[in-house]
Amino acid sequence: MLWWSLPVDPPDRAEKAADRRHPRPPHSSAYTRRQWQEGLDRRRKDIADLVDVAGDLAAVDDQVAQVDRRVTELLAMASSR
Repeated sequence: MLWWSLPVDPPDRAEKAADRRHPRPPHSSAYTRRQWQEGLDRRRKDIADLVDVAGDLAAVDDQVAQVDRRVTELLAMASSR
């Protein structure tokens, strides 16, 4: 039997998405529920910080595109003289 023809029961996409939005603590862990929740809160804060960085980088990309357009215009003007 070929690997692509193996019977597979893929998880429901909505169920997978729900698990990512509301992760559950592990059943047995070296961490207490409070420690686990604090770690999860730190991770969420880090992700929010990264979203801010992504916004800043998008603004920089826009500025670079503007400068590139302006340089192209100036080179076109210089070469037409």
